[in-house]
Amino acid sequence: MIIQDLSHLSAPTIILLLATGIIIGFLLALTGGGGSVVCVPLLLYMVKIEDTHLVIGTSAMAVAVSALFALFSHAINGNVRWKIGLEISAVAITGALLGAELGKMVSAKYLLLPFSLLMLIIAVLMAGKSRRHADTFSAGHCCFHPVIAWIAVFTVGVIAGFLGIGGGFLVVPLLVWCFRFSMVEAVATSLMVVFAMGVSTSASYATAGKFSVIITAWLIAGGIIGGWLGSQLANRLSNNQKVINGLFSAMLAMMAFYMLYKNL
Repeated sequence: MIIQDLSHLSAPTIILLLATGIIIGFLLALTGGGGSVVCVPLLLYMVKIEDTHLVIGTSAMAVAVSALFALFSHAINGNVRWKIGLEISAVAITGALLGAELGKMVSAKYLLLPFSLLMLIIAVLMAGKSRRHADTFSAGHCCFHPVIAWIAVFTVGVIAGFLGIGGGFLVVPLLVWCFRFSMVEAVATSLMVVFAMGVSTSASYATAGKFSVIITAWLIAGGIIGGWLGSQLANRLSNNQKVINGLFSAMLAMMAFYMLYKNL
């Protein structure tokens, strides 16, 4: 059954779902990524939804819609590169569909282990980013052949579909290094790619009955609020971005170690 019967959610569960959505939307709008990678552990261990595949299929759609609202906020400022973003999204969708099919064939336990390790990698990368200026993370360092760039887009799609993540934290540097986007353009346009991959992944899981409309609705409601807050803050925190990255990396590391503890 595609639509899971979860209409009996308690008030505390609904509050936790809203809080999760706010966190996702806020991080997506503020950094172009990160919100998606915390969604799965929050739903598993804070909201306490036990079905990992259901969590992945549902969170993918919630992250996608949150990214869409954040995309609109950034589009108002003219930072989205629509044409190339659509081309990148098309390739990423192909990878995400393949990744989702592979993910559905893997036991939940074996999905969470690579997910935890990926969180640790992201935490390290974010911590490193917090120690340097954004200027060093610039398009001027781009030296990749176009074939390699498009293979990288497809690979990011596969990873996003397999683990049920938005992949913004991977898309942003890819757009900067391989497609010569400015950081602002990369953050804004990555939201389009995150939306495309999230919808594709969720649709694939829905065909296997691993999707909940009710949970998604509450996460989206929170995501709208968080996305608006994050987009309002995005243009005002350039001087404090290092602190934000450092705190975010510490949070990811703690969640990753907890997931490893629970699954080893």
